[in-house]
Amino acid sequence: MKKGKITMTITIGIACFALVMVMTMQFKIVNETDITSIENMRETELRTELANWKQKYEETNAQYEEIRSKNSRI
Repeated sequence: MKKGKITMTITIGIACFALVMVMTMQFKIVNETDITSIENMRETELRTELANWKQKYEETNAQYEEIRSKNSRI
């Protein structure tokens, strides 16, 4: 009976140690993560997408004006 208790205690101790190590690594990774660069990356992506939409708008507007001028001649 005593041998089973010792084995269980050692197993629980090893599991707790492993969990503490994983938590420590997670905290370290979170602290090293630069949130500002992630936010800037998102801002950069949004600016790129906005520039793409602006270009599409200008192209579509140019096509519209071209068609409109052709129709006004008719």
